[in-house]
Amino acid sequence: MVILGLVVVHLILLHRVGSHTQLGMVGCGGLVPFNPYYTMKDVTGVSLLCFFSGGGLCYPWVFADTEN
Repeated sequence: MVILGLVVVHLILLHRVGSHTQLGMVGCGGLVPFNPYYTMKDVTGVSLLCFFSGGGLCYPWVFADTEN
């Protein structure tokens, strides 16, 4: 529960402040906006994870070898 809380706080701070590079660039040229890039990347990853794990849990026989 503590780790989940820290993850939520981390995501809130990323939404507010934004992510940046570690190259020490001066100015806003090195900033990478959180939305929409990271949000869409996370949504795509979670949806693919749910799709494949849901398919594997609900239909485990789909990829089974019929010869056995």
